[in-house]
Amino acid sequence: MDSSTFNTSNSHAWPPSTPNPLGITDLPIPGVLNSAMPQLLAWGINGYGPIMLVFGLVAILKSYAYQAQAWFVEYFTTTTSVESTDEMYDMLMAWASSNGLNEAARSRIARVGVTWANPKKDSSGPVKKPISLSPWKGSFLFRFKNHFLYYQTETVVTTFHRKEIASITCIGRSGDVLKKLLEQCRREYLQKNEGKITIFENHGDSWKKRAAKQIRPLSTVMLPENQKEALINDVREFVSPATREWYCQKNFAYRRGYLFYGPPGTGKSSLSSAIAGEFEMDIYTINIPSVDDQTLTKLFNELPDKCLVLMEDIDAAATDRSASEEERKERKQSLSLSGLLNEIDGVASQEGRILIMTTNHKNLLDDALIREGRIDLKIKFSLADSVTTANLFKFMYEPVVGAKPLASFQAEVLARYATDFAALVPEFEFSVTLHLRYSARRVTLRWMLHLPVRKAQFPTQQ
Repeated sequence: MDSSTFNTSNSHAWPPSTPNPLGITDLPIPGVLNSAMPQLLAWGINGYGPIMLVFGLVAILKSYAYQAQAWFVEYFTTTTSVESTDEMYDMLMAWASSNGLNEAARSRIARVGVTWANPKKDSSGPVKKPISLSPWKGSFLFRFKNHFLYYQTETVVTTFHRKEIASITCIGRSGDVLKKLLEQCRREYLQKNEGKITIFENHGDSWKKRAAKQIRPLSTVMLPENQKEALINDVREFVSPATREWYCQKNFAYRRGYLFYGPPGTGKSSLSSAIAGEFEMDIYTINIPSVDDQTLTKLFNELPDKCLVLMEDIDAAATDRSASEEERKERKQSLSLSGLLNEIDGVASQEGRILIMTTNHKNLLDDALIREGRIDLKIKFSLADSVTTANLFKFMYEPVVGAKPLASFQAEVLARYATDFAALVPEFEFSVTLHLRYSARRVTLRWMLHLPVRKAQFPTQQ
């Protein structure tokens, strides 16, 4: 094939022609828009002007509306906020639950086992694992004493933990209605917990309510009467207003420290709880392995003026003042002895509190920790002797408070059985806890009052 033939058969115009661009009406727009688009495009700039003007005005008015709202909130409202790490939060939640405000919130969080209101009961007793609802990440309006209040919650994440903040806002500058609301929350909360002590536990660097328990009578703590009486008299004298005034006038640090030491199960924690109940104090218990020097300082700074601080197993803290930070890390100890001593009686140490430290191994404690001035009274707890064993026996099988008392002959039988029972049990071999567990499991009131005493077959001390 020659070149002329090739050129004739493949000749095209150069450069090639460019196709016409697609118009917006040629785009594949389905449905109603496809039919309406030509009409919209036919309006021209004059047709779009009013629409653009409307949208512009809306944007401007929206901006001014936000500014007006912020200005109104700043100058014409009062807000009170409560953090979930404070006991006031529990008071507020209990009041909200008892007044049905949880139902008013559109956003709620469900929790198992946390009940701010009185838990519902069925014929078999309290409900197992009750569910409670509380407002969560939302807001709503409610009425209190003819005032509209605005409730709002938010979540804040800190280094140690996450906490919730509840805010209540009212119209007006005084905020008296908010004070009345919080006071009513407090009053109802205290009424609900009357006859109970509240136990707080450190949660990171803040205190968190763990439980509210019935007050334990001092008579239920098995300790030699002379020791118990000396301790109670010392605490009673310390908490009296006259003693506080004397400390203030003499410019002495107003605080008291006690050490309870002895084998496990001998009643150290029970006596601490009974003291708190006797003198209407809440217990703040510190988990030693979970705190370091800085955390302990913050926890002590947040203690109320009148409370009982319980540090169980204090020997878990650093017991050697010469221990370096590396050595403490190897022993998984974050709290140093110097940091602990500074909080007990340092210059900035909290006043007005009672400190109780417990240990099973007094010999492991540094002498500086338990010297006079830091620890005012040391109480030794021993395994049960014959007197304690007899008292425990009678305590277990005497009628409860409010029940019909034993007849005189029954009381005599009980006392005789208690003495005989104690004679069969070796002294200083079994703890109070083991006695109670054994008695509750093996003996009944009917058996005790109507059958002869049998030789005790005690289990081995655990």
